[in-house]
Amino acid sequence: MQKTGEAESKNNFAFESLEALRKKLLDLTARNGLLSYRHPKASCIRIIDELPDQIVEVLKSEKQLTFLEVSAPTQQELIDNGYISIDVDTKKETKLKEHPTAKQWAKHLGFDTSYDLPKQQMSDEEKDHHQDNNLQSLFYAPQLDARLRKIRSTAETAIEESGASVLFLGIGFLEWFDNDHSEMKRLAPLYTLPVKLDRSRKMSKQGKFQYTISLKDDGLITNITLKEKLANDFNLALPLVEDDLSPEDYFQLVEDTILKNKPHWKIRRQATLLMLNFTKQAMYQDLDPENWPDHAKIQDHPLIAKFFGSGEVGNSDNTLSYVEEHPIDDIPEIHNKFPLIFDADSSQHSALIDAVNGESLVIEGPPGSGKSQTITNLIAAAIANGKKVLFVAEKMAALNVVKDRLDKAGLGDFCLELHSHKTNKQAILNALGTRMNEQSAFREPAAIKVEIARFEDLKTKLKTYVDFINADWAETELSIHEILNKATRYREQLKTNPDDLKIEGVEGKSFTPLKQRQLFDQADNLKSIYDQISQQALDGNIANHYWYGVTNTDLMGYQAEELQKQLQQWTHHLEIVNKQFQNANNQLQLGVESVSLDQITEIITHIQSLPELKGGEVFTKFEYLVDHIDEMKQWLTQYRDIHNHHKTIAPMIYQDVVLETSSIEKLDKMTSTFNKLGINTDKTLEEIALLKHSINDTQDVLKKVNAEFEHIVPNIPADLSCCFTPTLQGFTEYKILIRLIDELPKDLWRYRNELYDNPDL
Repeated sequence: MQKTGEAESKNNFAFESLEALRKKLLDLTARNGLLSYRHPKASCIRIIDELPDQIVEVLKSEKQLTFLEVSAPTQQELIDNGYISIDVDTKKETKLKEHPTAKQWAKHLGFDTSYDLPKQQMSDEEKDHHQDNNLQSLFYAPQLDARLRKIRSTAETAIEESGASVLFLGIGFLEWFDNDHSEMKRLAPLYTLPVKLDRSRKMSKQGKFQYTISLKDDGLITNITLKEKLANDFNLALPLVEDDLSPEDYFQLVEDTILKNKPHWKIRRQATLLMLNFTKQAMYQDLDPENWPDHAKIQDHPLIAKFFGSGEVGNSDNTLSYVEEHPIDDIPEIHNKFPLIFDADSSQHSALIDAVNGESLVIEGPPGSGKSQTITNLIAAAIANGKKVLFVAEKMAALNVVKDRLDKAGLGDFCLELHSHKTNKQAILNALGTRMNEQSAFREPAAIKVEIARFEDLKTKLKTYVDFINADWAETELSIHEILNKATRYREQLKTNPDDLKIEGVEGKSFTPLKQRQLFDQADNLKSIYDQISQQALDGNIANHYWYGVTNTDLMGYQAEELQKQLQQWTHHLEIVNKQFQNANNQLQLGVESVSLDQITEIITHIQSLPELKGGEVFTKFEYLVDHIDEMKQWLTQYRDIHNHHKTIAPMIYQDVVLETSSIEKLDKMTSTFNKLGINTDKTLEEIALLKHSINDTQDVLKKVNAEFEHIVPNIPADLSCCFTPTLQGFTEYKILIRLIDELPKDLWRYRNELYDNPDL
C-alpha cells in the first residue's frame, strides 16, 4: 500500500508540474495578439463590403479570392468633384483641396467603407452584389501592393525558418473588456482560416500584380488562448470552431453563450488578413492530459517522470558528465544493431550506440562538426532496430537537411513530415496510406551481407596494421609509429640523408632507453664543443677556424716538424706578397688598407687583363676620367645602345639613311605631324607605310566629296554652308546635321510647312 501511495504521489507531482509548464505556453496577457489584436498598419489588410459566409464558401470550394484596390480617380474625376482645376490657356493644374483618401474615394464609388461587414442580404439582386471572387480593400494600388508584398515576405520567411504558417484570414472579432468597469476595448480573433497568399507571375495590363489567397488544408482553428482566458477570468466557455460551421453560425453560438452573460460585449463583424502564431497553442493542446488515452496517460510516461525528477535517471549519482567512446571494432553485430548510412568517426558512432540503447544524452559540437549527419545515422539505426523517432528542430532548415540526407540514402519513404508548409491533413493521410501499401515491397538486400563481409575483412587488416604500428619496437620502448614519425620530422628539418647519420652498433635490441639517454648526452657534449670552437673562428663560423680542414689528429713527431717547417715557409711567402702588394697599392693609389689573399689574386688577374700599351696614350686625361667616371660609364652605355640599334635597323633601311643626321630631324617632324592629326606615334614602319597609302586614298575620297559639296552649297541657305566645307570642323558640323535629320520622324516630313523655310523666323 505504501508503494502504491508513493507511485500515486509521484504521478500527481508529474501531473501538476506538467500542467504548470503547459499553462506557461499560453500568454494570457494583453500583449498577445490572440487576445488583443490591434490591427497593425504594416502587417494586416482589412476588408470591407463583403459577406463572411460568402468568403468562406468561396475558399472552401478550393477557389481563390483576389484582393481589389480602390480605383484611383482620374484627372477628369478630380475636376468634376472639385479637387483640382485646369487653366484653359496655360493647362496649369491647381489643387483646390486635398486629394481624396482611398476611403473617401471608395465611399464616393458607392462602397460601404465600414470595417464592420454587412449581414446577409435577403433580395437576390443585393445578394448577387457580393457573389464574386474578390476581396475589397481600402487602399490605392501602390499602397495595397506594398502592404501585401511585405505580408507575403514575412509569411514565407516564417515558413522557411520554422515550418509553421502564420498567415490567417480572421473573420469576426470578440470585443471584450478586462472587467465590467474597464473602458479599454480589446479585439480577439474568433473565426480564423489558414490561408496562402500568392502573387501573379506577370503584371496585368494596368501595370500591377494581382494577389490572391487560397485556403490551406489545415482546417479551422479555435482561439484556445481566448478560450482559456475566458474560462480563467470570467468562467465562460468559448465554443469550439467546427469545420462544418459557417462564420454566421459561429457568431450565433458566441452570442448564445458568451454575449448572453456579457451583454456589453460585442461581435465585430470584421475580416482581416493577419499574422498570428498558433504554434504554442498546438503544443498546449498536445500536452493536455484529456487528449491522451486512459491506458497511456502522459503523466504516467517514464520520460515525464524523469524530466520532473520523480523517476530514475541514467547515472546513480544524478550527475552529468562526458562519456567515454565505445570500442567500436570490438562490438559484436555492430552492422545490424548500430548501422551507419553515412560516414562517422568513433565519437559520433559512440553517440549513436548510446541513443539506440535508450540512453539519455546530449550531442554537442560547433557548426560543421557533423551533427546533422550524426542525427541522420541515428534515425537510420533506430529504424533498423524497429524504433520510432520523433525529430524536432527549431528551424525548418535543420529538418530539411536531415530529410534530404535520408532521401539520398533511400530511407525517405520511412519519414513522415508532420510539421511543414507542404503538409496538411489530407496529405498526411495520403502519405500514411502510401507507406502502408508499400510495406510489403521492402526487402532486406542480399548484397549487404557481402558488403559487411568485405568491410570486416578490411577492418581486420587495418586493425592488425594499427596494432602492429603502435606496438613497441624491440627494446626501444618506442612504437613503430613514433619512430617513423620522428625519422620523417628529422629528415625534413636536417635536410640530409639518414644513411649519412647512421651510428654503428645501434639497433632495436641495443637502442634501449639507457642507450638513448647516453646518445643524447653525447650529442649535447658535441654541440657544446662545436659552439666553443665556432666562437674562436672569424664571424663565429667554424669553417673560418684556423685549423678547419685538418682531419688528421694523430701526427707523428717527424710529421709535426715537417708541418711546422711548411707553415713557416708559407708565412714567409705571405709576408713577401703583402710587402709587394703594399708597394703596388701606393704606386697605383688603390686606396686598399687591408686585403685577403683571394682579393690579391683577383686584383692581379684584373691587372693582367689590361690591354698592352701601343703608344700615343694620353695618360694626362686619366685624372679627368677618374673624376668623371660616372659620366663616362653613362656615355659608353649610350654609345653601345646606339650602335646596337643601328645593327637592328640596318637590314631594314638603307645604310646612308641610318647614318644621315637629317633623318632624325625628319622623324621629329613626322612625329609632330602625327600628334597634330591625333595619330598614335607608337607604330611600326610597316604600319606607317600602310598609313601613307591610307592617307592617299583619303585624299582621293576628299576630292570626290568636295566636288559633291560644290554642287550642294549653292542650293542651301548660307547658314548651312559651314556644314559643307572639306575641313575637320566642316565634317564635324556635317555629321551633326546628318544626325539631326536622321532623328526627325520620316513619316512626318511631308507635313512640314514652307513657313519654316523663312530665315527670319
